[in-house]
Amino acid sequence: MNVFFRWFGAKHELTFWYERLSRFFLLATVFLVPITVFPWTVDTHEINKQTILLVGVILSALFWLGARLVEKRFSWRISMACIFALLFLGSTVLASVFSLAPYTSWIGSSGQEYTSFFSIFGYVVFFLLTGRLLGERNGFKAVLQVGLSAASIVGLLAVLEIFGLGLLNGNLIGTPSALGLYLAVWAITASAFLLFFRADEFRSRRGFAGFYWRASSWLIILSALVVLSVIDYFVLWIVFIAGAILLLILFLRQLKDATNMRLVALPVGLLGIALVLLFFPAVLPSVYPGEIAPSYSASARIARQTLEGGLWLFGSGPGTFVAQYDLYKSPVINQTALWDTHFDRSASHILTQLATFGIFGTLVYLGFILGIVILLGRVLLADKSSAAAGIVAAPWLMLALSQWVYSSNLTLLFTFWLFSGVILAIGVVKERTIDFSAAPKIAFATISAFVLLSVGFVTLLFISFSRYGAEVAFARAVATDQSGGSIDVVIADLETATHLNKLSDVYARNLANAYLLKTAELLKEETTAPALISEYISGSILEAKRATELAPYYVVNWALLGDVYREFAPLILEADFFAVEAYKKTIELSPTNPLYPTALGRAYLVQADNFSVLLASDDSEKIRAEYNLALKSAGEQLETALILKPDYAPAKYYLSLVYQRQGNITEAILKMQATKEAAPYDVGVKLQLGLLYLQQGRIQSAQDELEEAVVLAPNFANARWYLASVYEQQGKIEQAIEQIEQILHYDSTNSSVIQRLEKLQAGLVEEEVPEPLEE
Repeated sequence: MNVFFRWFGAKHELTFWYERLSRFFLLATVFLVPITVFPWTVDTHEINKQTILLVGVILSALFWLGARLVEKRFSWRISMACIFALLFLGSTVLASVFSLAPYTSWIGSSGQEYTSFFSIFGYVVFFLLTGRLLGERNGFKAVLQVGLSAASIVGLLAVLEIFGLGLLNGNLIGTPSALGLYLAVWAITASAFLLFFRADEFRSRRGFAGFYWRASSWLIILSALVVLSVIDYFVLWIVFIAGAILLLILFLRQLKDATNMRLVALPVGLLGIALVLLFFPAVLPSVYPGEIAPSYSASARIARQTLEGGLWLFGSGPGTFVAQYDLYKSPVINQTALWDTHFDRSASHILTQLATFGIFGTLVYLGFILGIVILLGRVLLADKSSAAAGIVAAPWLMLALSQWVYSSNLTLLFTFWLFSGVILAIGVVKERTIDFSAAPKIAFATISAFVLLSVGFVTLLFISFSRYGAEVAFARAVATDQSGGSIDVVIADLETATHLNKLSDVYARNLANAYLLKTAELLKEETTAPALISEYISGSILEAKRATELAPYYVVNWALLGDVYREFAPLILEADFFAVEAYKKTIELSPTNPLYPTALGRAYLVQADNFSVLLASDDSEKIRAEYNLALKSAGEQLETALILKPDYAPAKYYLSLVYQRQGNITEAILKMQATKEAAPYDVGVKLQLGLLYLQQGRIQSAQDELEEAVVLAPNFANARWYLASVYEQQGKIEQAIEQIEQILHYDSTNSSVIQRLEKLQAGLVEEEVPEPLEE
């Protein structure tokens, strides 16, 4: 047994087992991160993969440090790449400290886990462990084989999905392009594996093992070609072609004799197929949704403006690109269907990083890439026949290139750091060893690191369980809402989510909206206790305000706060003023989005309506001036929205209401007609246009619009309510009665409807247009 331990280079039995366990968790992380997808979270990918990454890396590091403590020696391999990796981790700390959204930057949320401090800590520690643990006895071969096994599962499931036999709802990697890039990288790795590890070496693994690795490699290659041909995205083909060319060059460089020239057919064949499919349309029909991102020029402009805006050193913070996009996006985008899309990453990972990590973090990261390039070049120059360098060079360079031309996610970045760790393992041979007895400070540092990691692991488990429980509760709430379930069940799950994770603005925002919907439901019930309504109103406002406090630079949080105050304006004193202030903040955060000046215009309209109520009892000059000012401000904001997006129907709609309140019925009708052209099937527009015609005395036009609204929405009570008024004015009492009876079919207890029906049946006709039946 002692001979066995000495063969593994261990002086103590515990050292042997600790190092074996450290390698086990490292390899388990390599296998599990790409294939981990759990259906019980809203984001089935990133949060689950991040959890696996952190648990696996910390356990591996703990056992490795435990082995050092038992052995009483510390040895490491150092290089420029290691220094830059640690500096990059430090730059992430600084970027997170000064971040616009600390929770997102430190931990990650809403798909931004891949770039958070937690994940980058996992990448860097994984990189250092890979370089240390896999540098002996061809350990790199084991990690690549485990990676190939995971990739073969990803590829197989992707092909089954394409041919309608999918076992999952989606793929294991993320977006279709991310899946294609992942498989392209591993297809080149599998090809290199077949080229540089000859068949006799596979046979030495006793038959079945050799067959398994060959079969897995060919499965990855074929599945990559199928997926890439279905996606048919030129960027992926360019990266794949670059990988095939590099692989061919490396193989020819290491070729010793002409007997193996037949193997050149593999990279040449891949290159030829890729070139053909690049210029010819896809043969297989696509099963993937289209993927959109900001253009490269827009991404570069947003990064530049972020730096020029005072965030040049550390950026806006990891995971906060969406805030910079909303702030700096061009108004030209308003002429496209993407005008209200909030992009959370740019077209290039490097440009996303420049905006969110600043110049310091980006330069350090580029320094790390340069360090790996130097290591890889040194290995290739020193040993032309190095199989390890031949296998990892092309896929690593593909991943490095892809970060300039494509965005990223957790699996792609993890794979990049994995290959970087393999290059460190094969590129740094010399070790420096320090005995603890001769260096007590190193011993103390090792013990401290072990204790910190142990405490960190326990803390991570606590945070992860709490955060994960919150995400599961949130996913249940979303599923219940989408299936039309009870709002009470939705609220219960959202309250659980916010209780377990008090730092997420996403949960607070959704809970505020759920409280708002519940309030609207309670207001329809005449027997509801006012105290209960007040409780939900307070809860909605508090949660909406909390969302803005947690993430004050996310425009959607301020938009919701404005919505909440606007809806409660008839019930809460000065709520209309608070709505105006919230919407002003949205315009500061997203000045080119027409949605927000329209929302502000609506808030001013609500304010004007509140003043009009006061005018009914106190027609003072001051209140009249405030009323006119509110209408003027509403018109200015709505005109601004139409400058940003001339075809924006909601802005035209509310501008028509402004003209109506100003007494300019002709102009109001013109705006509402323009709105109808943009939204010909909107029953609300038809109702308002019908009412405007009714005010102008154009009874037949009003009848036409309201009858169309009733046809489109037979249960639209207000449309039937006012159509009955039109029939009254025309003397068509029977038809008016018919409309009121139709309303009673689904609102049989409404006293206003019953009273009006009784009047009509008694032959009493109202000359005035009635108040709306429902708001």
